[in-house]
Amino acid sequence: MKEKFIPLVTMLSAGLVTCLICIFKPMDTIPSLISLLITLIVFYILGCIAKKIIKKQVDKANREAEERANHEEYLRLKEQEEREEAERAAKEAAAAAGEESAS
Repeated sequence: MKEKFIPLVTMLSAGLVTCLICIFKPMDTIPSLISLLITLIVFYILGCIAKKIIKKQVDKANREAEERANHEEYLRLKEQEEREEAERAAKEAAAAAGEESAS
């Protein structure tokens, strides 16, 4: 779900519950509208706070995953360079040994 819908869904869900309560518990129109307005405002603010918290946690998890992937790539490249260096050293040692035996 897109993060911009979190405050809206939260607000509208709370508004639906408030409307149902006002319908089943007979209330006059003005007090029920005032309670609906207050509920919508409060739950919109709560939804915005929840959106920020969720977004912060998701960004943190994405950043950690990216750092982990970069570190794994670094280790893989370092291991590959070490293997290539060992192969190069082995070839040089074999070439040096071949030159000594040829002498």
